[in-house]
Amino acid sequence: MRWHVNGKRKGTAPATKRPKASRLLAGLLPVSRGTLPRNILAGVTLAAAAIPIDMGYTKIAGLPVVSGLYILLLPTVAFALFGASRHLVVGADSASAAILAAGVLPLAAAGSTGYAGYAALLTLMVGLLLLVCRLFRLGFISNFLSRTVLAGFLAGIGVQVAISQLGDISGIPNLTGSSLQKLAGFFTRLGAVQPPTLLLAALAFALVFIPRLFYKKAPVLRRVPFSLVAIIGGMLAGMLAPAGTFETVGTVQGGLPGLTLPAFSLEAVNALLGPCIAIAVVIITQSAATTGVYATRYEEPVDTNRDILGLAAANLAAAFTGAFVANGSPTKTEIADEAGASSQVANLVLAGIVLVVLLFFTGPLQYIPTAVLAAIVLSASLGLVDLRGLRRIFAFSRAEFFVAIATALVVVLVGAAQGILFAMVLSLLVHVRKSYRPHNRVLAAGPNGREWRAAADGGQARPGVVVYRFASALYYANTAQFTAEVHALVAQNPGLRELALDGSAISSVDYSGCETLLETARMLQEKGIRLVVALLAKDTLAALTRCGFVGLIGQGNVYPTLRDYLKTHGNFEALLQ
Repeated sequence: MRWHVNGKRKGTAPATKRPKASRLLAGLLPVSRGTLPRNILAGVTLAAAAIPIDMGYTKIAGLPVVSGLYILLLPTVAFALFGASRHLVVGADSASAAILAAGVLPLAAAGSTGYAGYAALLTLMVGLLLLVCRLFRLGFISNFLSRTVLAGFLAGIGVQVAISQLGDISGIPNLTGSSLQKLAGFFTRLGAVQPPTLLLAALAFALVFIPRLFYKKAPVLRRVPFSLVAIIGGMLAGMLAPAGTFETVGTVQGGLPGLTLPAFSLEAVNALLGPCIAIAVVIITQSAATTGVYATRYEEPVDTNRDILGLAAANLAAAFTGAFVANGSPTKTEIADEAGASSQVANLVLAGIVLVVLLFFTGPLQYIPTAVLAAIVLSASLGLVDLRGLRRIFAFSRAEFFVAIATALVVVLVGAAQGILFAMVLSLLVHVRKSYRPHNRVLAAGPNGREWRAAADGGQARPGVVVYRFASALYYANTAQFTAEVHALVAQNPGLRELALDGSAISSVDYSGCETLLETARMLQEKGIRLVVALLAKDTLAALTRCGFVGLIGQGNVYPTLRDYLKTHGNFEALLQ
C-alpha cells in the first residue's frame, strides 16, 4: 500500500523545508518519526530482494558472490550520506557489470586474483571520473542519450546478459567468447545439457518472472520477495541433493570486507579507459532518469550533480572493499518505493541487514546453486527489454525504431562499452538530422484564411509578398538549405516585392548563419526585394545586430511579431484570424 496526499506520500517533508545544514545529508534529513517505522520495514523488504539480485549480478561481473554483498554495504551508505535523492537505491547493475566484464576479461581470467584487481581498478577509475564530472557540473551528460537509444541500449544489454547465463542455466560448461560464440556453442552442444540443472533453473525463473506479468492487476505481488524465496529453495536443493547434482557457489567469505588495492598500471589504465567512460555515462544517465521519475512523483527537486557526488563516493568505497561498480538501480528503487520508502533511511537499513548476513549467515550461502542465481539474473535481464516501449517507438517513428534496434545490435554483437558510445553519437546524429533538414513553411492565402504550406510548394500571402518560416536554429549545417529555399522562392515568384522571414523558430544563429543572412540580404537588395524579419528571439536579434545584418536591412524592417508586419499592408484580416 502507498500513502499519498496530492501526489505525495504522507510524512514526506517538502524539499523546500529542509534546513540548510542538511544539504550534505539531503537524502536522509529531515527524519520524521511518523515515517521512520515505514522506512525501516521498506529497508527489510528491499534487502530480501536486493541481496539475491546483486549476488546474481556477480555472475555477470565475473567476481566472487560475496562481492554482491559488499556492494550493498559501504557503497550504499556512501550514497546515502553524499547523494541528494531520497529514493534512489544504489547497488549492482546488469549493464555496468556487463561493461566491466567486457573490459576486464582481455586483461585477466574471470575469477582470478588479477581479474579482481583490475575490476577494482576500473571501479576506482569510474569513481574518480564521476568525481571529475561533479566538480565540473557535468550532470547535463544525462541528457545526451535520447529515450529511443536508451531503450535500444538497455534492450541490447538485456539480450547480452541473457545469453551470458545460458551456460549456468543449462549446465553446459565453458560457454565463452562473444555473445554470438556463446549462442552458437549453446545450440551446438545441446546434448551436454544437465536436466537437473535446467529443471531447477526453470523453476527458479518461473517463480521470479511469472509474478511480474501480474504486477498491474495485483500490485501486492511487488512486495513479495520472490527472488529470496527462489534463493532459499535453491539453497535447500543444494543441501539435500546428492553431491555433484548441482554446481553451487561454494564457500562464501564471511566477516567485514578487507581493504583491497586496485592492480594499478599505466597499461591497464589505458586499456580500461573506454569501459570506464562507458560505465560513467551509463551510471549518470540511468541514475538521473530514475531519480527524475521519483522526484516528479513526489514533487521533490532534482540535483543531478550532487547525486553524481554520491555515486562517485559509492564507487570509491566499492573500489577498496572488494565490490565493483555501483549504479542507481531502477528495479530496486521501485521495490523500495512500493514498500513505502521515503528517504535513504531504508537504504541504511538495507546496509545493516547485509552487515548481519556477512557476520553470521554466509555459511548457508555456499549451497546456492549457480543455476538459481543465473535464473534470477535472466529474469532481471529480460526486464530490460521493454517490448511495449519499442512498439510505441515503432508506431511513432520507423526511423527512431531503427535507431533503437541498431543500438541494441551494436551492444549484442560488438559490446556494451561500444554500444553506449555508439548510442551517444547516434543520439546527437538524430538531433542534427532533424535540425539539418528542417521542415520550413510559407504562408499562403488559403480559402479559409491563412494556410502554411511546405516551402517547396511555394505560395504568397498576398501578390508580391512571401512569408517564409525557417523552422530551426540557423547554423552551418543547414545554411545551404536556407539559401536554396530562398533562391527557389525568388525564382517561383517573378513579381516578388517583399520576403518576410518568420524567425520564431530560429533560437540561435552561428557565424555561418549570420554570413548567410548577410549574403541573402545583399542578393535580395540587388533584385529590388525588401527583406523583413519578425519574431526574432532577443539573443538571436542581438547576434544579428552584432554581425551587421540589422544595420544592412534597416531597423525599420525588424518587427516584433508577424501580425505587426502584416498590418502594414492592410486587408490582412483573414490571415490574422
